[in-house]
Amino acid sequence: MAAGSGGSEIQRRLGLRSSLWPSSMAGFLEVSIHDAGVSKTLMKEDPAPTYDYIIVGGGTLGAVLASRLSEDPTVSVLVLEKGQLVDTWTTRIPLLSANLTSKDFLGVKWMSVPQTNADNRTLPMVRGEVLGGGSRINGALYTRGTPGDYNRWEELGNVGWGYNDLEPYFVKSENTLTHPASRFRGKEGPWKNKKAVDP
Repeated sequence: MAAGSGGSEIQRRLGLRSSLWPSSMAGFLEVSIHDAGVSKTLMKEDPAPTYDYIIVGGGTLGAVLASRLSEDPTVSVLVLEKGQLVDTWTTRIPLLSANLTSKDFLGVKWMSVPQTNADNRTLPMVRGEVLGGGSRINGALYTRGTPGDYNRWEELGNVGWGYNDLEPYFVKSENTLTHPASRFRGKEGPWKNKKAVDP
């Protein structure tokens, strides 16, 4: 499970360590291979453990949901993930972990069905199949998406999913390191981000 660095209390409570690699991922909570899973000792004490929440899929959303739920020390959370749990130096460097040609690539690739709006071409599709999901292979890029997409969801009957409804949650989640203070940018959330700068 990966979560924003705002989870220092969670990190302390669970005895987890933060990333050591000096990259743009530094400061994100990481679970090492040794930290993950159910210990053999625990399994001996309770061979059929129960959980308050079971999350199927340890991708971006599953990891964020597990992180938020585990902020309450009275609940237990289990995350089930088909993909690998990987803790190597290349997985901590965003552009290396996003290299589709690497033998260690953490995603799966396949071709789409013919796309009618693309002259019936098939297009390569990629998704992360690893604890952390697509966020482990997207080069650490962050975007909120375009307001029109969210507003279209609302037009389709999904009340509360318009951009103006969701923007306060984007602001609450964000800890921008480079944007000036404004009502559109958060400074106290778990997601650290900064503007990309050309060298």
